[in-house]
Order: sequence, then structure tokens, then C-alpha cells
Amino acid sequence: MSTLFISDVHLSFQNPSLTRLFLHFLQHQARCAEALYILGDLFETWVGDDDESPFCEQIIQALASLTTSGVTTYFMPGNRDFLIGQRFITKTGCRLLADPSVIKLYGVSILLMHGDSLCTLDKGYIVYRRLSRTKFLQSLFLKLPLSLRKKMAHYLSRGKHANTLHDEARFDVVMSELRYYLALYPAPLIMHGHTHRPCIQLFQEKNKLYKRFVLSDWTSERGNVLVMSLNQQCKLVYFS
Repeated sequence: MSTLFISDVHLSFQNPSLTRLFLHFLQHQARCAEALYILGDLFETWVGDDDESPFCEQIIQALASLTTSGVTTYFMPGNRDFLIGQRFITKTGCRLLADPSVIKLYGVSILLMHGDSLCTLDKGYIVYRRLSRTKFLQSLFLKLPLSLRKKMAHYLSRGKHANTLHDEARFDVVMSELRYYLALYPAPLIMHGHTHRPCIQLFQEKNKLYKRFVLSDWTSERGNVLVMSLNQQCKLVYFS
């Protein structure tokens, strides 16, 4: 058996090819897994669980089919879909995972994150992140008409807070911030997405060896999944 990790799929109704690729993944590769971890940004935008559009319902039903089949599926919110709430979790059968979280898998501890909290050089985004995660502001936003929320989300997804992290290399993970989290959540393996810069990094800190896996984003032509086997071997697999 194996466990799968994905991140940054960025599903949207404007990209049906990507949707078909993700649905195929759920129907085939994911069905053979012991568990699936979704580490944020499954959707390009998510403006509330009251969005019952055919596109949203299609994804919800596909995830529900996967969990009903016996594949335990965990969902960690990202910077694009942090407004996913209990209604989505209940309907899909996923298990909500806090960011960050430490899991024990095949005898090894793994620190799981979406990754945006590690990119602290983008000061503007960090301020936006802090404000957007407050329950009061979220409740105010969710009281707005759905159509207005979608327009606002579309604007933000095209703005600097959504894109600057991927425009320049300097808006990447800050290693001192990663060390801060490792001090709070010690684990020899770290997995996250968000940066769209897939890599495997070995580094040493205070005589301890760590391995960091950065997941890749998906495109309409190509998806990817990080596969961890029972022997603790990990590999990033691309498919189309």
C-alpha cells in the first residue's frame, strides 16, 4: 500500500481539462491508495460552502465517492481555499487537517503544511494572510452575496497577493521560518506545496538531518502526486 500527497491543483470551472484530469486521478490512481492528503489550493478560489454550482457539486461528489470507497482523504486548506468549511468536509467525507500538522506514517513523523506561511519575505501577503484568517472578517465576507464574493475572489486571485509568490525567486520559503516551525513541530520529513517549485532538499539543523519535499502544482496537461510507500520511500510521479 501507499499514501498519496497532492497540492496546488487549482481547480476552476474555467479549466475543464484540469477538472477531467483530477477526476481521472480520483477514479484511478487514488483508488489504489491507502490514504490521500490534499495540502491546500485544491481550488483556484473558494468563496463559501454555499456555492452549489454544478462544478463544485461535481468535485464534492467525486471526493465523496473516493472516501466512500475506503480511501481516507485529508484536506488541509491553502491560501486559495481557506474558506472551505464543515459543510464541504461533511459532504465529501474528508477529514479536515490543520496547517501545520504532524502525522505519523509508516513509522516516521512528517510535518505537513500548505507552505504559504513560510514565505515571509512577501510582507504584503503575510499581512493579508493574517487578516483573512480572522473569524470575524471571514464571517463578514460570507454574509455578502455569493455573486459579489466571486467577483472579489476573482480580483484577489489576479492581484499581487495571489501571484507575487510565484513571480520572483526571492518570494520562496524562508529557511529561518521553516526552522521555527521545526522547533515547534519536530519531524525528520517536511512536505508542503504553494511555491510551485518542486524539489527535494536535504539539510542539517543542530545535528539532525531533515528532508523537505516540495510538491508541484498541476496544469491542464499534467498532474502530479507524491507517493510514499510502506518502506518510507517517496517519489514524485507526473502523469497526463
